[in-house]
Amino acid sequence: DKFLVPLLKQIPGVNWQVFSKHSKVKYTDGNVQVAPVNNEEFNASLAGSSGLFTGGGFEGPAEALFLGKKLLVVPMKFQYEQQCNAFALKQFGLPVIWGSNKDWLPVIRDWVEQPQKHKFYFPDETAAVIDKVVKEFAR
Repeated sequence: DKFLVPLLKQIPGVNWQVFSKHSKVKYTDGNVQVAPVNNEEFNASLAGSSGLFTGGGFEGPAEALFLGKKLLVVPMKFQYEQQCNAFALKQFGLPVIWGSNKDWLPVIRDWVEQPQKHKFYFPDETAAVIDKVVKEFAR
């Protein structure tokens, strides 16, 4: 929060919701609302948002892309899985802030102002998968 709040306050016109493991209480500073990590509140926030600015894990970015939200990731340093996920997202043309980038503000501003360049399509193949499993194993 101590790094993100002053940074995000420099982008007026955007209401930021930050879920932080470092905060025990909710508070608002300018256009930034900070709250302790809470899955239900995070899901509601994501559903009503236009985008997700998050770490480079799997679940959050996957949910955002499935919901058609804009995505900006910052993979955690020394987290190999997050680095790999971020590299894959970068290959799709999505923005990534790498640990070596010390000037986040222009990247975040550009992300806010520009439409996401790549759209993903996730077809519902549940019925086909179930049909295949039943045919193969229900002999």
